[in-house]
Amino acid sequence: MLVTRRVMLMDMRRPLPLSQGMSIVEFARLTARTAFFLLGALLPHLVLSQVDLARAMSCDGCTEQERAEIVTSLARVPGESQVLIVDAYSRRLHLYEVWVDKEPGLFQVTMEERAAPAEAVAAFEQLLALFPARKELDLAAGVPSFCQGEGSSVGANYLSDGTCRGWINALVRNSYSNTLRATVVGPWTVQVLTAFTRTVQGPRQIRVHVRAPDGSLIEIEAKVMVTIDFETIVTDLVVKSVIANGIELPLNAEALRGQTFSTSHRGIYNDFRRLFGNWSIDLRQVCGSQQRIVCPPDPSPTNPCVSQITCK
Repeated sequence: MLVTRRVMLMDMRRPLPLSQGMSIVEFARLTARTAFFLLGALLPHLVLSQVDLARAMSCDGCTEQERAEIVTSLARVPGESQVLIVDAYSRRLHLYEVWVDKEPGLFQVTMEERAAPAEAVAAFEQLLALFPARKELDLAAGVPSFCQGEGSSVGANYLSDGTCRGWINALVRNSYSNTLRATVVGPWTVQVLTAFTRTVQGPRQIRVHVRAPDGSLIEIEAKVMVTIDFETIVTDLVVKSVIANGIELPLNAEALRGQTFSTSHRGIYNDFRRLFGNWSIDLRQVCGSQQRIVCPPDPSPTNPCVSQITCK
């Protein structure tokens, strides 16, 4: 599909004849442009000898109009170039041949989508396998004692213990580290990788679900960067939710305001004792089996959350 975006209406594929007042130099220049454009149309798999990494971008789930706007914003230099747009959400590559005609009073972009080379497609599929936007990390065994202390769940210890949180976050980072260096072969792979990790929304976001043997499910959001040596760096890890013993745990003391937590799991009391102790909030236990944690609108050491127990 051929798309032309222009500021001043002028079709570079139909050069004006000399009888309309053009100079010989102007006529020759427009004729050369026309011949070069037609050559590109006749060679749909033409590959540039050098890949311009500045003209590669991700746009997950973008529409055709959004892709055209990205192409226009990236292809600012007069002449012919290629723009690669990676859509990891739809698992598609979009390669555009672009011609920019930029002169005083004229800025025209003509673009045509072409089939991406097999090398680029293979690199893209490999990256999707190694570099998923969502990842499941199963802690099947070997969880250290500081993540299981005081009888509380791994989820509660993750929220309240910096050592446990650091250990799990390191596992998340390491699960992505150094996975790309061996895959970077050829200019198209470099371009796909560059586009894959640079989105119009900013650095690529990932979501990792960490599942512990006790059933705790920790959801972490992070950003992924790639160094000049093609090593992956996972940064800005933020916990989004923690589920343990059947309920979603509060992430901080402020999240307790006005909340009531009900569950029949006995282990939840140890979870809240762990969390509240870390947040300097008192937790009173009355007795036995089923428990219901009730928090006032503004919990504090003098106005604590209370574990209400249904004794049997």
